[in-house]
Amino acid sequence: TCESTGNLSVVASTVDTISLSGGNIALAAGCEVLASASHVHIEPSTDLGMSLGVNTASTFSLTDTELDQITTTGTLQFGVTKGATTIVNGVTRDVGTETELRILTTGDLTFSTVASSFASTAYMTSTHHIAFTESLTTSGGVLKIIADNNCNGAGSDDLLSIATTKAVTSTNQDISITASDIELIGDLDAGSGVVSITACSSNPIRLGGTDATSGAWINLVEAEADRITTSAGMVFTADTISVRAVATTKVEGDSIELNARASGGTITFSGSASFESLNATAAHGIVISTNSITIATSEGALALDADYDLSGGGVTDITGTGVTLSSFTNLLLHHRQSGHIRVDMPARWEANDDVTLSVGALLEGTGSLTLIADTNAGGEASGTFTCESTGNLSVVASTVDTISLSGGNIALAAGCEVLASASHVHIEPST
Repeated sequence: TCESTGNLSVVASTVDTISLSGGNIALAAGCEVLASASHVHIEPSTDLGMSLGVNTASTFSLTDTELDQITTTGTLQFGVTKGATTIVNGVTRDVGTETELRILTTGDLTFSTVASSFASTAYMTSTHHIAFTESLTTSGGVLKIIADNNCNGAGSDDLLSIATTKAVTSTNQDISITASDIELIGDLDAGSGVVSITACSSNPIRLGGTDATSGAWINLVEAEADRITTSAGMVFTADTISVRAVATTKVEGDSIELNARASGGTITFSGSASFESLNATAAHGIVISTNSITIATSEGALALDADYDLSGGGVTDITGTGVTLSSFTNLLLHHRQSGHIRVDMPARWEANDDVTLSVGALLEGTGSLTLIADTNAGGEASGTFTCESTGNLSVVASTVDTISLSGGNIALAAGCEVLASASHVHIEPST
């Protein structure tokens, strides 16, 4: 208890941390913890539930008024190893001066009843569930959330969830999420900040589609993906990423990045997918497995690279027939110049601007390859098909009928060959 006549005031810059622990903490009106640039760490002394924002019976509690009596330009941290559950209810740190607010718990972390707001970088981690049954708004720095931080998935609800009609908003700052699963019934809004979603440990990410089956993976169906708003792009990181049918409408401006760059990492497309722009990179392969689907961008480039670690073993394997790769600007295929592409006919590669092939492409199956740079026929040399010195087009099946090349221009670097075998080759300008 700090009575109304008491306070804790740091007067030397060499004071590192004020650490407060107890069965409860009571700051009377008039008492202040003035930490200057020192850190403030607060936690219960036993595995007792912690309540921030309101006084809750039988818990370690600090009301919003008491929290306003604590100031620091360092880190304000609640919890370390103790605290069975933590509830945040109506905490307003809009006048907070801390550089980072941290909430750490070994139990569930729930934002409930009344919306909260933090005016600093925010970091929160839980061994189990992080649930936003009420909204949270942050400003002034990155929002980092780690649910199921030991990634053991011991509980069916060891995930990050946002309830219907609620929102987590970072006021144009980056949002970084690491979890074993995510359930977005409400909204995640980074404004002009980047949203990064990382699967814990070796868990995969499943993006798109309608199958919401839970398991040892992040399952973000199309409806959930459409509840994420950002104008600076999204990054999905996992050892294995599966993309089902998906079309994002609220991710604008910059790319969707699919990052499976860890050793052995793979990306699979099993349904048509449309993004404003897309950069998909894997260490050990990209597979497009479904017939007659389209992977497309609506405002930016489409880049696929299945051999990010430059081992030479990464293959973009288009096993589906009738697959279209369509870019609003440039189509870039293995631009790091390693690995190769194998594609079943028929296939169509097109871009409004340039198509650049940087590795060998093996053409198999039955039908033709149609490759068009300058799809919108923007005029002479406005779109170029470039086959770099490390690239080629090679027919390896006698059932491949035709290689059709069209563009504002075609540039075959020394070393690039179009090896059509007995297949026909048709070349024409796009205008």
